[in-house]
Amino acid sequence: MRDLSVRFGSIPVVHDLTFALAAGDRVGLIGESGSGKSVAALAVMGLLPDGATASGHVEAEGTSLLDLPEKALAALRGERVAMVFQEPMTALDPVMPVGTQVAAAVALHQDVSRSDARAKARELLHQVELPDPDRAMATYPHQLSGGQRQRVVLAMALANDPAVLICDEPTTALDVTIQKRMLALIDRLVADRGTALLFISHDLAVVSELCARVLVLYGGRLVEQGPIAQVFGAPRHPYTAGLLAASALSDVAPGSPLVTIEGSVPGIGAFPSGCPFRNRCPRALPECVEVPPMTAEPAGASYACFNPVPSSAPAAAFTRPTRRRR
Repeated sequence: MRDLSVRFGSIPVVHDLTFALAAGDRVGLIGESGSGKSVAALAVMGLLPDGATASGHVEAEGTSLLDLPEKALAALRGERVAMVFQEPMTALDPVMPVGTQVAAAVALHQDVSRSDARAKARELLHQVELPDPDRAMATYPHQLSGGQRQRVVLAMALANDPAVLICDEPTTALDVTIQKRMLALIDRLVADRGTALLFISHDLAVVSELCARVLVLYGGRLVEQGPIAQVFGAPRHPYTAGLLAASALSDVAPGSPLVTIEGSVPGIGAFPSGCPFRNRCPRALPECVEVPPMTAEPAGASYACFNPVPSSAPAAAFTRPTRRRR
């Protein structure tokens, strides 16, 4: 991906997003809601809403995705690049048995008989650990739990062994126990296939467990990126430091104040010019009215900030405490 930009009408939503995924990579994309994470993923898949336009360059295995006509993109979507959405019911047909839907995902991209497609569907439902795959084949989505529906969607996404799997908050709606099992399942299945994973989440703890690298997005701009250990261990951008201080990864003693980032995420089109975080940033300088360039760090990390957090500073110093309610 190089200089991907997305506009909703005349309003810019994603700005010049650049990064790469190699085979087998595990990359997390993090940021608060409204930062542009899902919009970037939808642009890759060619699923932007009406009125939205994408520019720049997105290439998968030598094919330029943004230039493809819809028919060619539909053929590639689900075969080489697949996506798992946050809410599985939006991806499943409520009046069709799930086995038929998984078999259709197989038959769409593979030259197989109907019986072979159904056999592959049953095997996929077994791989995603649905209990009693034979019974599940005839089950309708509403008869499954949320975690089971998400497993069906994962089976459909991996039906054709895609080169890239994009997961957009796939475990947010699940309880903690089911979430851990779902994450372990994604981990195992993409490893077995050598699939590159782009995992979108606001849960930094989940990203730290599943991914090797992380991209931090705010206001549609990439503000920091690099290896998980480096970015989470010594964040340089004040926004990254704030996210970490407010997350489950921070070491907060029981009864101590909650830590939050000052202010809230602006609405679409309301981010300030220059550095989009400057109106919430405790380290903002006059020059932040300009877009800061990316500054390279060791091990392939980089950040976009005129006044970065010292690498030895505690992340909590760049957020504010909020008293817990009793």
